[in-house]
This record gives sequence, structure tokens and C-alpha cells, in this order.
Amino acid sequence: KLRLQSRAERLVSLRKSLQMSESGDLDIQVEPEIFAGPDGSPILFVSVGAAAHQFNLKKGSRESRVEGEILIQIVNSFSQKIPLYHNGSVDEAFDNSLFEGSSKPFINYQTVLPLSPGLYELRAIIRDGRSGKFGVKRSSFLVSNFRGNSVPSSLLMTRYTTTSNETEIEAVSYTHLTLPTKR
Repeated sequence: KLRLQSRAERLVSLRKSLQMSESGDLDIQVEPEIFAGPDGSPILFVSVGAAAHQFNLKKGSRESRVEGEILIQIVNSFSQKIPLYHNGSVDEAFDNSLFEGSSKPFINYQTVLPLSPGLYELRAIIRDGRSGKFGVKRSSFLVSNFRGNSVPSSLLMTRYTTTSNETEIEAVSYTHLTLPTKR
């Protein structure tokens, strides 16, 4: 007789699958971004997603539904601390007409986590709740200490902006823009 897994059993199964190298049936995307919180402490913003057509869709007459589970593991590369885990789920409905166009719907899960400065490895897994297909992706990133002197911006400002048809448009003058050097 077939038995459904409990929530705890599904999390253990996701953790085991997460330890595999980047693989799986789903092609997923992972994007970590680091920001300074109001008090200057680092905050990690993680976005994990996949194209909806890769999932076993629950199809209706007007819309299709995607159901899945997500597990994110974050490990400080230079620390002996226990990895940080975050789990979540996706349950989104899309109009069926969206699957016919050139830009297909995309499932996107986002979360925010506080971190200490250091070098981290992030692993994420998405598992299709209907078929069991999954995708694993990893990314490494550096978290800086935002409480010290500020780091110069990596934003490049140019005098001209080019549009998609390669027409140049003069940008707004930035001659009065000053950037802080200390916090």
C-alpha cells in the first residue's frame, strides 16, 4: 500500500537530494543578493525559481497550478557552525494562455535571512509536488561587513543610455551627485 510522506519525511528527503551535485530534472535559477539592514548588519535576499512548464501542472479548463517545495541550505565556508536551512513552498496558478506565448510563466520564491560577514555556499532545491522531479543549484557569495567604511559603488554611470534598438538617449546630468565615503 502506498503511503504519503509526512512533512518531516519530505524535509529529510529534500536534504538528502540537496547534497547531490547540481543536477535534477528541473533547471532552476538561484540568485543571492546582499544588502545592509537598517542597523548596518548584512541581510541575504535569496531568489529561487524555475520555468513553470517544467513542472507537472495540475491543469484546469482556464488555469494550471504549480505545486512545489523548496529547501535552501547556507553554509559559512570558514566556520564549523551548523548549516542554516530555510524551507518553503510554492503554489501558484497561471492562466493557460500564458503557456502559449513566447515568454512562459516563471515560478519565483524569495526570502530574506540575516547573516554574519563571511564566505558562504548556498544550495537550493526545488521539488515538484506532483511528480517528484527536482533541481539542485548552488552558488558561492561573500558577505561584507557593512558597519565599517563603505565600499565604493560598482554602479557605472554613463553620459548616454542605449535603447534596445541601439538609439542613444542623453542621460540626466549627474554632476551634482556625491557619494558617501564613510557611514
